[in-house]
Amino acid sequence: MPFPKSEAELIKAGYTFEKRGKCRGPNCGAELEWWVTPKSKRIPLTAGTLEPHWGECPDEKEFR
Repeated sequence: MPFPKSEAELIKAGYTFEKRGKCRGPNCGAELEWWVTPKSKRIPLTAGTLEPHWGECPDEKEFR
């Protein structure tokens, strides 16, 4: 199943919006939207694109 591409698709798939914030990576600082998955896990999505942020964050290894 592909990842939802719009806010409406996220909601239909069972995701809930939590809050907005910024990436704390020292080289990033991107605007984020935090969502909660249908399995109650938090996921950061890049604001505007709603793509999972870890795929484009230059500091992704800092958070593993």
